[in-house]
Amino acid sequence: MPNKPTSFREMVEVIDGLPTVLRMARRMRGLSLRGVAEESGISFNSLSRCERGGEMSTTNLRRLLVWLDDPPRLDHTEETP
Repeated sequence: MPNKPTSFREMVEVIDGLPTVLRMARRMRGLSLRGVAEESGISFNSLSRCERGGEMSTTNLRRLLVWLDDPPRLDHTEETP
């Protein structure tokens, strides 16, 4: 298990890396942004904005972190765009 950030600088680095992590995680799970939206409870538009490096509310950030920490489900049949 990776270490948790211990400084504000490390937290900023984690947040700055979210667009890449989101894209990689959804592709590994075989999901489109719409699929992630359904699973995470975050709107498609918010996820799209996050993948492009835009801002995200703290509520959606928490939801995304929970989704990222949740093991992938094996029953996906959706194609990744």
